[in-house]
Amino acid sequence: MLFDQIEDYLILLDEKGRIIRANKAAREKLKYTLEEMSGMNAELLYGCTGVQEFVKAMLAGESFQCLMSLCTKLGRQIPTETRVVKDKWENENVIYVISKDVSAVKKADNQLDQASSLSRTTLRKLDTGEYVNVKDGLVHTLGYECPEILGMVRDITERKRLEKKLREQVKYAELLFRTVPSAVLSVDKHRKIFRWNKIAEEITGYTAEEVMGKECSVVLHGVGIEGCELCRNATDSPLITENCRIMTKDGQIRHVLKSVAILKDEYGQISEKMECFEDITEMINMEAELRESKERYAAIVNNAPQIVVIHKKGIVEFVNDTVIGVLGYREEECIGRHMKDFMTESSLMLVNSVLLDRSEGKASFPYEIELIKKSGEIVNVLLRGTDVTLESDRLPWQ
Repeated sequence: MLFDQIEDYLILLDEKGRIIRANKAAREKLKYTLEEMSGMNAELLYGCTGVQEFVKAMLAGESFQCLMSLCTKLGRQIPTETRVVKDKWENENVIYVISKDVSAVKKADNQLDQASSLSRTTLRKLDTGEYVNVKDGLVHTLGYECPEILGMVRDITERKRLEKKLREQVKYAELLFRTVPSAVLSVDKHRKIFRWNKIAEEITGYTAEEVMGKECSVVLHGVGIEGCELCRNATDSPLITENCRIMTKDGQIRHVLKSVAILKDEYGQISEKMECFEDITEMINMEAELRESKERYAAIVNNAPQIVVIHKKGIVEFVNDTVIGVLGYREEECIGRHMKDFMTESSLMLVNSVLLDRSEGKASFPYEIELIKKSGEIVNVLLRGTDVTLESDRLPWQ
């Protein structure tokens, strides 16, 4: 995580001054483990006065910067330049305490102070013939003559790169959140909504302002988490394309296809769940109508006294009950087989000839063919064929 790649010491405190989390740099410098720092009172690190200032600033909505020391587990004091900022973490108010180790600067300051106390001013003649006053005290302490200004430089290129990368990732995530063609929402570890995109507004009828801070199962299903099986199951593993129903603001029931992704912190605890869903109500309704239509059609065809066979490119896809009664085959013995398996060789040649004529636009009339019963007996039937073009089989130019 970028949180642990930051070189400065980053520590998050709650409103009572307890540590929520600390980055890797802070833990390594202070010699504490994750478990030891979690829930620790920050007074052990910053001192009582420092923590009181942090909390006071947070409650007042202020930010400030100061110099203070951090105390390691072994009791060593580390001088730092500390910046305190109030912000949100998992939808809760927290204090961001960012400390930069200034031990090297302090050491240099001490050396300069010591050098100043030992310095002496001498009159020196330059090659140009001019005379100048020169402080040479630093020669004795540092071993070489120094200019009047000593600069301390710290390379922060990597930190700047990480900050830029983080900003780019945040911007990209926000862009996806706004433009993805599915409803997207995020909930915190308490299942409170803190993100709600435009598509979610369109499907449910709720605006983002209406749902922020509310429990998602109450908003989408009208029940608590105990009544939402998907919510209960999405704890240790993600859910991918699960069908469920939601209730819109005006009381409509909509069918949606939902996926749930789980984000965990370095302690293995759930910090966020991101849910995506798309409205498939119209598709569900069309499938129901199609099933009803098929059932109605099958009832009509099965009661017809004629033999009815539906095939696609010669492969049998449907037979009615009359076929079963006349030829003696069970339905499962017919489905998936080729029509030629049920015809005599002469009848197969006749059918192929008629199909060729039909492809050339010639009229075709009912004609007689021979079918082979399961018992091997030959039965003569009058064949009448009708072409059916399905929408899914149409070519783009048709």
